[in-house]
Amino acid sequence: MSEVALAELDPRGGVAAYRQIREILRGWILTEAEAGDRFPTDQALCQRFGVSRNTVRQAVDDLVREHLLLRIQGKGTFVRRPDPLERVVLTDYLRPWIKGVNGNRLVVEAVEVRAPDAALQTVFGLESGERVAYVKRRREVGGRVATVDHRYVPERFAEGINKARMASYSITDHLRSRGLEATAGEMEISTRPCSAEEAVDLGVEPGEVVLVRQITMQTLAGVVLMYGHSLYRLDFARLRFAVTS
Repeated sequence: MSEVALAELDPRGGVAAYRQIREILRGWILTEAEAGDRFPTDQALCQRFGVSRNTVRQAVDDLVREHLLLRIQGKGTFVRRPDPLERVVLTDYLRPWIKGVNGNRLVVEAVEVRAPDAALQTVFGLESGERVAYVKRRREVGGRVATVDHRYVPERFAEGINKARMASYSITDHLRSRGLEATAGEMEISTRPCSAEEAVDLGVEPGEVVLVRQITMQTLAGVVLMYGHSLYRLDFARLRFAVTS
């Protein structure tokens, strides 16, 4: 990692140093690192970024909790071997698709700004004339579509969201990089017959039952940052929930 060019901290950006370090390290893990790579020591990271050990530890602890890093007592910290399951957590669950693990593939189909319908206006508490950014991505396993994600973000929070960015980051990670932390959310999982358009997206027959995961992410103050749903083929659906006290 010492040979990899890492971004510098921005002392004027208004984002805490540990969060900046976390995003820089996450970017390296997702784009450059390989499973099993030894991760730098806290001391090396302190020297690299010119910060205290506590600041570095906050950033690294977050990455461990996100299952991007693995600590082994007496041996050190390592980049985790990727898990092809979807982890239903607030953090980055798209890693297996972003990195193309085990034939997984992430395809960004659409990123556009549009006028919200009445439901989205209510969810986000939008004023008249405010718009939303819409992101549609499909996730493939072994060349077959397994999941289609539909996400909405208020336009005022959507700066920097484009197709290139959405091919490498989850929306929650992108928002976090801008200092917008999704600390809470609601999720509802159900099944229903799919529409003709959804059937084309998933490669199934119209009316076939699909799993639907509807999700809302918000700040600690209750500001809704993202809303949307994902459609899963039942023959591919396999979710893992992280439950903590």
